[in-house]
Amino acid sequence: MNSWDAEKQRWDPSADLHLRQRRARALERRLRITAVVLAVLAVVTIGGAQLADFS
Repeated sequence: MNSWDAEKQRWDPSADLHLRQRRARALERRLRITAVVLAVLAVVTIGGAQLADFS
């Protein structure tokens, strides 16, 4: 949290909610990226295993 967020939170009672929402969106984005990476790894692994079976 930067100084602006800290100052805003002191005067704005809804700032805590906004901060939590922003953190939740950042976490959701990180989880979505992780899910995509894992899906790609799974496809590559399965595809590699199938190619190895063909040869």
